[in-house]
Amino acid sequence: MKTAPQRHFNSRKRQQELEWLYGTHPVLAALRHKRRKLVGLHLKDSGKDRLQAVAEAAKKSGVPIHYETPRWFSDNLGESVHQGVALQCGPLPLLDEAELPALNSGKPNLVFVLDGVEDPHNLGAIVRTLGFFGVGAVVIPKDRAAALSPVAAKASVGALEWFPVVSVTNLHRFLEGQKKRGYWVVGLDGASRNPLRQLAWDRPLMVVLGAEGSGLRPLTKRSCDWLVSIPGTPEVESLNVSNAAAVTCYHLRNTVSVPEFATPLKTAPADHSSEFVS
Repeated sequence: MKTAPQRHFNSRKRQQELEWLYGTHPVLAALRHKRRKLVGLHLKDSGKDRLQAVAEAAKKSGVPIHYETPRWFSDNLGESVHQGVALQCGPLPLLDEAELPALNSGKPNLVFVLDGVEDPHNLGAIVRTLGFFGVGAVVIPKDRAAALSPVAAKASVGALEWFPVVSVTNLHRFLEGQKKRGYWVVGLDGASRNPLRQLAWDRPLMVVLGAEGSGLRPLTKRSCDWLVSIPGTPEVESLNVSNAAAVTCYHLRNTVSVPEFATPLKTAPADHSSEFVS
């Protein structure tokens, strides 16, 4: 019996049923990092040579390989950009708030927090960016947030399979608690008169990004120690949230003012840097 593809979830509740992960980079990363339950790899029978690296990774992980026709991919994945690769697997697990300190233990900390980012494409693109720049983790609330769906995984080009994603129940309480631990919490707010260039990464830092349009929620904004904006032209109101994350990361990596903060926590295995190339 064929399983219907999981496009993206409307709920933060973790799904127990299996789902289809698709695309060369997400599937290869899932096979390498083994954070999911891996059931079976399906490859287009006309692309065996091109997909040899994926097949080899599946063999090393003990995952059964099935070669399928184009019709099979159309029936199971619809119009998804699958590249002739599909992995039937369990959902990707989230980390708990209690696991956050261990992620950055002994390292200068840079963590991003997402408030109301519900588009899985944006979530995936942000995770890809944060992984590229060596950010320690991303924190998302259990409500009003995109799920770690196959759509988000595809947009992350595989980074979602290894990058730490922490889920918290109450974002306001979480931020207040992290401030007591020594984090400086900075929110991106288009109405702020403080330009991003004034922000330096000279202490443990949490950067909070809000949803496009609505921005940061009032309670989240009150939890921030400081608000900054990315200056632009009047003709364009704002940046896409994933682009804002990239601009902020690049700025922070080039404004480190304390020597020991120059090397952020390395979350990606060195031999998988090619996963960022789409």
